[in-house]
Amino acid sequence: SVTGNIVNESLAGIYSYDNSGTISGNTLNYTPAGMGGTPYWFGIVAENGTVQIQNNELMGGGNGAGIEVDAYNGEVTNASVLNNKLQNFDENIVIYTQGSGSVAGTTINENSLTGAIGKNIHNYGSVSIPATCNWYGTINAAAVAATLSGPLAHIPYLINGTDNSVSVGFLPVP
Repeated sequence: SVTGNIVNESLAGIYSYDNSGTISGNTLNYTPAGMGGTPYWFGIVAENGTVQIQNNELMGGGNGAGIEVDAYNGEVTNASVLNNKLQNFDENIVIYTQGSGSVAGTTINENSLTGAIGKNIHNYGSVSIPATCNWYGTINAAAVAATLSGPLAHIPYLINGTDNSVSVGFLPVP
C-alpha cells in the first residue's frame, strides 16, 4: 500500500506496476514552473494488477494525466478509482490499453474531476468503463459529455460538488 504521502513536482508521482494493493490518502501537486521543461507528467499510474486508488488529491497545473490506468499486451489491470479529487490536468483520468491488454474490471466512481484542459476522463480503449456518480464541475449534460472521451457509462453523474469531508480525497454529499 502507498498511503499518506505528499508528492510535489515529480514526473511520475506514484507508479504501481505488477502489483496489487491500495493507493490512498496521498496529495500530489504539479506546476509548470516546478516541472521546468518536462513536457508531460503523471500523478498516479496503475499498470498490471488490482489496485484501489482512493481518497487522493491531485492538482495538475494544466498538464499531464492525473490518474492513468494502463494495460499493455497480456497485462490485466483492474483499478477501482474512488473518492479522489483531481483538478487541472490535461486529462484528469486516462484509461489506456494496447494489444491484448485489459482494463475491463476498472471502475471510476464518486470522484471530483474538474478543470481539465483536455478531458476529465479519456478512455483510449474499446471496452466501456463504468464511470458513474462523478462530479464534473457542472450539472449541464452537454457540458459533462464534452469533458469525456471514449466508451464510458457516465450516467448518473453527481449534481453537487460539495466535499462532505475534510479528509484527503472527495466524499460526495449523500
